[in-house]
Amino acid sequence: SNVPSRTTSSGAVDHVNVHPLRPSKDLKIAVEVAESIAERLASDLKIPVYLYGAAHPQGKGLAKGRRELGYFTSHKSQTLKKKAELKVIPDAGPRTNDPKKGVAMVGACPWVVNYNVPVACESLSQAQVLCDQIREAKGGLKGVQAMALKNENGIEVACNLLEIEEIGPEDVYQKLRAECEKLDGVEIKSPYVIGRFPKDVLSETLAALRENE
Repeated sequence: SNVPSRTTSSGAVDHVNVHPLRPSKDLKIAVEVAESIAERLASDLKIPVYLYGAAHPQGKGLAKGRRELGYFTSHKSQTLKKKAELKVIPDAGPRTNDPKKGVAMVGACPWVVNYNVPVACESLSQAQVLCDQIREAKGGLKGVQAMALKNENGIEVACNLLEIEEIGPEDVYQKLRAECEKLDGVEIKSPYVIGRFPKDVLSETLAALRENE
């Protein structure tokens, strides 16, 4: 795997994201599955569960939910490392955090490709400039969400690609490389993808079903 071994986590489970493969944006069944998973985690394992995406009544995003828990404050944050009543009330499960389990985020949303690009730069603000150039909300690439993060591995431009049939990792990489050339002392390193592409999952699933016919 090309994924760095050290990552920030909210708990033993961290987060479970249920995606529809086809049609890619039909979330009804995905929501039902997410709710079932959340119920089992809460009732059987006694883990506080926070819902997000289409599984959340108000459609709260994963990033917002994590931010409320202090997820992005620091990779050394002690927020979920001690037994205490949680400041943010869970959608399911106990209100007290067990440091051995932490909490779980469970959601449903269209397929998302997590594409992270490590950046050699002097400050987080420089990486944020890059994020602003590729983020759709800032007039960048379609379906791209981006955030500058600092962890044990250094500084990264962490991206969610929501429209991968139109804008994929290579499009993001080329845009970032072009923007880096405009900045002094900023260079992108080897990017990596977390997770898989829906077409690959679907293809392998169909192949497995054919073998069992």
